[in-house]
Amino acid sequence: MISGYCEEKYIPVKKIFENYFLEQEEIGASFAIYKEGKPLIDLWNGLKNKNNKNWEENTIVNVFSATKGIYEIITSILIDQNILDLEKSVSYYWDAFKQSNKREITLKHILSHQSGLYRFKKKITQQDLLDWDKIINILENQDPDHPCGQQTYYHAKTHGFLIGEIIKKITTKSIGELVFELLSNKLKVDFLSERQRTSY
Repeated sequence: MISGYCEEKYIPVKKIFENYFLEQEEIGASFAIYKEGKPLIDLWNGLKNKNNKNWEENTIVNVFSATKGIYEIITSILIDQNILDLEKSVSYYWDAFKQSNKREITLKHILSHQSGLYRFKKKITQQDLLDWDKIINILENQDPDHPCGQQTYYHAKTHGFLIGEIIKKITTKSIGELVFELLSNKLKVDFLSERQRTSY
């Protein structure tokens, strides 16, 4: 039933993976652990789309909120290189951000989901989310919901735009370009971002 490879000592992990399908908690997934470039576990099973196509070894997956961790790795690299500073206000890097009561918001507030910009006050469509400049303009003109540092609310849809625009202002590169340069290309791992999306 399950496709792929699993070292003998990790068979219990394979059984857990298999149970998700047996109990109909999952319709398509993959799971892999590599150590020093060698697979310990590399499993996949189920369906990859609504057309009932089988999940394959290299099926592309949208990782949704896990990209926040990727963006924060990029941010950490830039902090380590003294390009960014956690304690500096966002407007130090992004001048138009300071309007609408946002002067005090620091990079640290955004990374810790304490900026007060956790949602869009204006109605946003799926199409709007594909228009980077439009979303940035909305965020520049939006008041925070609370003073920075006083409350924590998950920045589900705003986080990537906020981090991405700060990075774009100081490097002139998109977050996707930096993910490719500093992570996926350098480490020889697959992570599809807007830099490569036209290939698929």
